[in-house]
Amino acid sequence: MRKILFILCLGVLPFFSFGQLTGVVTDLNSGEAIIGAKVFASDGNKAITNFDGEFTLKTTSFPVTLVTKMLQYNTDSTVVDSPGKVKIKLGEPVTDLQMVVVSAGRRKQAIEEVPVSIEIIKPELIDNKGITSLDQAIEQTPGVSTFDGQVSIRGGSGFSYGAGSRVLLLWNGMPLLSAYAGDTQWNAIPIEQAAQIEVMKGASSVLYGSGALNGIIAIREREPGATPVTKLKVQYGVYDNPRRASLKWWDTNPMT
Repeated sequence: MRKILFILCLGVLPFFSFGQLTGVVTDLNSGEAIIGAKVFASDGNKAITNFDGEFTLKTTSFPVTLVTKMLQYNTDSTVVDSPGKVKIKLGEPVTDLQMVVVSAGRRKQAIEEVPVSIEIIKPELIDNKGITSLDQAIEQTPGVSTFDGQVSIRGGSGFSYGAGSRVLLLWNGMPLLSAYAGDTQWNAIPIEQAAQIEVMKGASSVLYGSGALNGIIAIREREPGATPVTKLKVQYGVYDNPRRASLKWWDTNPMT
């Protein structure tokens, strides 16, 4: 009887193929390892990638289908025919991002849903035009002008020295007007940190108080990223006789 069982076991074992799979999960575009991705095998086994994006998975049969899932990535399905090392690359989904504003209703809204006139200034415009301060940036918006540090939207009562501003300036939803005069200190605003500037034309006193009688300028701060970025802006001018003749626009030196 024991001999019969032993022969049966020898006959059954070849039909089962045991193996160990190792693999690595990386980003399709950058090639960086993806940490915490979940790998599910069709035979019920599963694994999670480590800090190097690697995983180890035991399987009972081949071929086996590996389904890899990770938040903010497309789900990948890979068929493996034999034991070995598997390379899995996950791509990010392509989505149609809508322009989102906050200042109109003090909540996130798509710009198509906002019932008031609003303009969006993106960092690309600031970089391309060499703008160095916020007052220069908002002058790129139709109907908005600045005079001696005061803002006027559509010719409204924006000029009010010593009596507070009629255009409210917000930084991440917080008022950014000086305490002693209620005006705006443009040089104190780090425009390079702005991810989006929203200029809302029209009275918004119901939501923001009397300081928003003529409109709102809302700045949303840029979110920190995983890769450090250093930006440098350089300006120069001519205050004396330049070395290049093409830079000289006067007949006589105005400094003498």
